[in-house]
Amino acid sequence: MKEKRNMTVDDWLNRAKELMNIKTERQLALKLDVTRQAVRSWRDRGEVPPARAAQIEYLTKSAVTWQSLCPELLRKIRETDSL
Repeated sequence: MKEKRNMTVDDWLNRAKELMNIKTERQLALKLDVTRQAVRSWRDRGEVPPARAAQIEYLTKSAVTWQSLCPELLRKIRETDSL
C-alpha cells in the first residue's frame, strides 16, 4: 500500500473495498446504493460526493475518511478557514 499522504481517491476507494471485503465495483456500488457508473465517475474526477464519502467513512469505521475522498472540498474548507 502507498504511503497515506500519496494516496489518490482511486487508492482510497480500493482500500475501502478491501476493508469492506468487496471485490468488484458492482458490489461497491450496491453497498452504497449507487450505480457502477457513479463510482467510475468518482474515480475519474478524483472526488467522491460528501454524503457518499461520509457513508464510506462510516462503513470503514473511519479507516477511510471523508477528507481523503473529498480533497477539493477539504481544500475549499481550508481556504475559507484561512480568511
